[in-house]
Amino acid sequence: MSLAIVERPSFNSFTFWPMFKLYTYAACPYCEKVRSAFAEMDVVYEEVDAERGTPGSAELVKLGGKQQVPFLVDGETHMYESADIIAYAREHFKKN
Repeated sequence: MSLAIVERPSFNSFTFWPMFKLYTYAACPYCEKVRSAFAEMDVVYEEVDAERGTPGSAELVKLGGKQQVPFLVDGETHMYESADIIAYAREHFKKN
């Protein structure tokens, strides 16, 4: 398996892309709370549209068992709840 290395301009260093996968709905205020916190922390993440009827929605239910967002995936770690996701990111995301 080969991993691509992508330059992250805000830190002028290298990181693996992406670290976190975040399932969201466009109009979800809790999702916006997480997106805003991730932006403040410069968290690198992949955002997946999980609106009902989308491929992301089916993936979300398969991974987490329910249609609830935001939902974070970081390797084997899966979690709901915006405050928990933000706390997890603060603890696990390190700027290079």
